[in-house]
Amino acid sequence: MKEWNLTGIDAYDRPLFVNHQYKKMTRAGIAYILKKYTDSARKYSTTIPDKVTPHIFRHSKAMHMLQAGVSIINIQDILGHSDIITTQRYAHADMNMKRKA
Repeated sequence: MKEWNLTGIDAYDRPLFVNHQYKKMTRAGIAYILKKYTDSARKYSTTIPDKVTPHIFRHSKAMHMLQAGVSIINIQDILGHSDIITTQRYAHADMNMKRKA
């Protein structure tokens, strides 16, 4: 962040991660990068799923935060969900995992 001058108040609106044109990365750009590197990694490991998407990372992070005791309201804010019902799906999934265990 220091190298790209992103530590000051004036940088709060600038993207942390940029594409080759120094613009905000798009969902498609992130999906492209994930596909590129998961395809490459599959040559070395058979445990990598066939389809890895940005949503898998969002879901995993939400589940880890929930399991660590972060409130569902805070998770909603972090994920940017406008409706708490969307975020509560993670809590429901966590309860199912606990029942199975």
